[in-house]
Amino acid sequence: MNTSVFDLSHQMHPEMLLYPGTQPLQIKKVSTLAVNGFNETQFTFTSHVGTHLDAPAHLIPDGKSLDQFAPETFWGQAAFLDCRSCKSFIDKDLIQKNKSLINNCPIIILATHYCHKWPDSSYFSDYPVLTNEAAQILVSQNIKILGMDTISVDPMDATNLPIHHILLGNECLIIENILIPDELIGKRTEMVVSPIKYAGADGSPVRIWAKI
Repeated sequence: MNTSVFDLSHQMHPEMLLYPGTQPLQIKKVSTLAVNGFNETQFTFTSHVGTHLDAPAHLIPDGKSLDQFAPETFWGQAAFLDCRSCKSFIDKDLIQKNKSLINNCPIIILATHYCHKWPDSSYFSDYPVLTNEAAQILVSQNIKILGMDTISVDPMDATNLPIHHILLGNECLIIENILIPDELIGKRTEMVVSPIKYAGADGSPVRIWAKI
């Protein structure tokens, strides 16, 4: 049977789009074939750049870091919900509408189509977010990961980050800035989310693959 594997991560580079106030990504060639006989590159970046995972340790006192989660957390069935018609909010009605798609699925991805605005500055404004009630419904299903193709699961002007706290407070990891091909919307796929393994990880850029 023919299968297709999709890469769901934005490419990292020094000019990439960043959350306002984030330190720029730096990529520096420190060794070359011509001078040293081998190529080697130095990276300098924060833990929440590009397509990345948020761990409870990002915001929750004594919250778990990514390296404390079992490997199977990052591998499983993912349901891609069609949220392209949502304007300001993704509410409980949309969650209920997709009940059969979500059922027993450990990874939920909300496809708003905002990934297609990247890297335009309009990516930062007017994207839809979950209502508190919809977020509570999702965590009640014991999902492992919630992903969105937006800069944040909370509005840009949010100060107390309620959706982050609902999800991370229930040990549901968050993917932000995920790249979602239209072919996956409304489907279930096998997904692998691969963060950097470092001690005390409050977050990490990730490479994500989905197979249908």
